[in-house]
Amino acid sequence: MPHQVILEFETRRPEQYTAKLWRIPGTNGPFCALPADVGVLKILNSSIFINSYEKDNRVVFPVKYIPKWGENGLRFCLRFIFNSTKAGRSPNLRFLDRLVHEANFYTAHLLNLVGILVPHHFGIFTMETGAWAGRVMFSMTQWCGTPWKTLMGSKLDTAANRLLVGRTLEMFHDLGFLLNSREPEVSMGNPRDFCQILLDVDDPQATLEQCQRGQARCYIVGFAYAEPHECERLVPLLPIGPELFSSLTGIGCDELDNAAIVLGFGDRRKPSLSAAFDFSTANHARECTLAEAIKWHADFSAAHPTFSNSSVLIAQRRALFPEVAPLYPALCVEGVSPEDPTRELKLSEAGNVLDPAISSGRWTREELGYRLWGALSKARTIPRTAVPSRTPRIDSGSTASE
Repeated sequence: MPHQVILEFETRRPEQYTAKLWRIPGTNGPFCALPADVGVLKILNSSIFINSYEKDNRVVFPVKYIPKWGENGLRFCLRFIFNSTKAGRSPNLRFLDRLVHEANFYTAHLLNLVGILVPHHFGIFTMETGAWAGRVMFSMTQWCGTPWKTLMGSKLDTAANRLLVGRTLEMFHDLGFLLNSREPEVSMGNPRDFCQILLDVDDPQATLEQCQRGQARCYIVGFAYAEPHECERLVPLLPIGPELFSSLTGIGCDELDNAAIVLGFGDRRKPSLSAAFDFSTANHARECTLAEAIKWHADFSAAHPTFSNSSVLIAQRRALFPEVAPLYPALCVEGVSPEDPTRELKLSEAGNVLDPAISSGRWTREELGYRLWGALSKARTIPRTAVPSRTPRIDSGSTASE
């Protein structure tokens, strides 16, 4: 694994800088391996982004950082801290702390999710640029697309994509994680929180129509305040309607309750919302109310006390919402009934019976990839030891500072 990379900024050509892997306080890895032939990472002025202060959308930032680089078709996301030795006198100190906490959380908890629900993390690098920007530090991760916050209100803000974002958050929680442990009661309750959800709409293999139909890859990023989590979710993230506001229990998890409301799943009475997002065309069956779904969850759990909550939710989705997209399309779910919660659940994949007592949080990375994509998982799941080899529409990309 290369322990250094060479960067070339368009604004500083022909000067190049060598960045070395930084030993992060509190962890020695392991991080994902960079390919041996990564070459020079060329950062063009036209591909430098920052979140706008006004709306928190991603916008182009005039010169200085972040790329459209790599002539070998690889894509990465770099988050820079320029003049890092002065971090103690600027907000960069908090940003550096977040990068370190995130790297530690990756190596401790997220290795089974990399390349599937979260980006590959290649470590934190440091380099000297002299009088130009002093000592520069940056984290290096897989490029995963455009933040959902930026896509909100665009032609890609479709019912199918809102359901895709909901499914991705469901899986992340069922796999055992919370995004914001500092303020879980308000986490994902503001549109700007959806900067942490990315859709890879830049994938050259996906057309605009496919992306509008919810067929883009969806990732979660930003784990500085994440923590392990035993989610008590009771129902799927679906457009259930105004019951989400009146129910005392809601979905059963504050972070997911908030996300469902921001996604428009809780109130379809506003004309502008119902006109822009017609969930009736997104294969959603509305026969089951929130109260009925919660009761079914309770009755099924009582009848099958050894089952994990993630298995109960898989059964509930199949029994009560059979027309919506499943979380794991390659799983075969049989035996459950909307009328009889005592019926036995049978889970299997490729003919192999699975134990419903085992939580999805205990699945291996290979099992998770297969249950999402079946036989295509080897092609779609990026190996831990490499980054994407496909040729993107843009050579690479990255975000500026927060």
